[in-house]
Amino acid sequence: MGIVIRQSFFTTVISYAGIVLGYINVLYLYPRFLDLEQIGLLRTILDFAILMAFFAQAGLATSIIRFYPKFVRNQTESQGFINLVLLIATGSYLIFLLVYFLFEEHFLGFFGENAELLSQYIHLALWLTFVVAVSTLMESFARTQLKLAFPRLVNEIGIRFLQGVVVTLYFINVITFNQLLIASVIIYLISLIIILVYLARIGLFRFSFAIMRIPKPTLREFAFFSIVSLVSSSVFMMIGRLDSLMVSALIDFKANAVYTTAFYMAAAIEVPRRAIAQINSTLFAQAFQKNDLTEVQSLYRKTSINQLIIGALLLIGLWANLHNIYALMPNGDAYHVGFNVVVIVGLAKLIDMTFGPNSEILAMSNYYWVNSLALIFLAPLIIALNYLLIPIYGIDGAAYGSCISILIFNIIKYIYIYAKFRQQPFTQKTIVVLLISGVTIALAYYLPIVDQPIVDLLYRSALITLVFSSLILLTKSSAEINTIVQQALIKVGVIKR
Repeated sequence: MGIVIRQSFFTTVISYAGIVLGYINVLYLYPRFLDLEQIGLLRTILDFAILMAFFAQAGLATSIIRFYPKFVRNQTESQGFINLVLLIATGSYLIFLLVYFLFEEHFLGFFGENAELLSQYIHLALWLTFVVAVSTLMESFARTQLKLAFPRLVNEIGIRFLQGVVVTLYFINVITFNQLLIASVIIYLISLIIILVYLARIGLFRFSFAIMRIPKPTLREFAFFSIVSLVSSSVFMMIGRLDSLMVSALIDFKANAVYTTAFYMAAAIEVPRRAIAQINSTLFAQAFQKNDLTEVQSLYRKTSINQLIIGALLLIGLWANLHNIYALMPNGDAYHVGFNVVVIVGLAKLIDMTFGPNSEILAMSNYYWVNSLALIFLAPLIIALNYLLIPIYGIDGAAYGSCISILIFNIIKYIYIYAKFRQQPFTQKTIVVLLISGVTIALAYYLPIVDQPIVDLLYRSALITLVFSSLILLTKSSAEINTIVQQALIKVGVIKR
């Protein structure tokens, strides 16, 4: 677990720096410089491209992690594998384009009266789909070498920084809104080029026309795993992206602006989970290769408790300060209707974190197809819940749909992993952390409100963090967290070895 903590620390720091930039964009620059319909249209284009990219890359991102150790014995062989993956991905993207154009009229019709506006810019989303797909694959190759920090730096900080620059240029009338949308696609292209240069610098990528030849039996295994991963990854993305598209379709772009802004606030909670998952996938692959189920169980439980602790603190802090965030936002009153969305989606993220790395365990085991079966069941459930709940509860309905879907998905995986491996992520410490969370919530609820939002945010956050962290350390809920804190105190001279 030590390598997970160390490696994920840097990516978590980078991700949270990106979150800060994202907050500046989403909570200040966008509301100040763009109207609700413009924000909703921009988010619809980006969400469509990111969702469709998972279909376009044909599940190869996960296959790279699983099969790279089998196919590539040294870095000189890596380019042949990369070229093979890129060739397959390009063919998959062309198939995606064919399917899209065959059903374009039906797709645009899904957006009702917003279809005409979206149709003017859908070509940008199609270009962006390919760029995001290739970028995802290149980041997976970096993950095979545990080189996560720089790609995360580019994707989490570089993209958001340039997005802030572009929207500012629009505000000062240097570019038009149409040019802003074009620039938003170019930003992702620039990030892809930078990652390719980085991979070349570390010897993982070079220009070559060599294509790796894989024996037919292994190729069939690779293809089957990729198809299964395609289903699981694409449908899982639907949980986070389809609701945004359905809000645009069933309500309007303005409602989507509010929903995606609230969703982005809640998404900050799962940043540590994403960072840990990127390392865990590699470690689980190695553990299953050695048939070391003891290591699998250890990672399963340690990851669950650490993610619960971090996620609970972040969700409580976010919930307790939402009134301050909206007070500080430009046009905050227009976005305040998303209050419940933040809490509901945040709870969904916490549920996902608490159940631990069940997706990674299944994906790297011989039961990788279970993820896909569960997600095939969830896909129509997500759509049905959104169709049922959005007309009744508005944007809150989309949040409820996501939360219910994530809970069901995790319960299915929990039951299957326990049935096959007799392993589960929860311990008595899980109950202790939940009780500590309850105490902290009660404290936050009764704290007096200070008139100045920034002062209120700072003192409220400080007290919540102090109480929660102190109780976690005193109860020794996480051996890893206690060790990290102890080592930090030793380094600054507060305690002796």
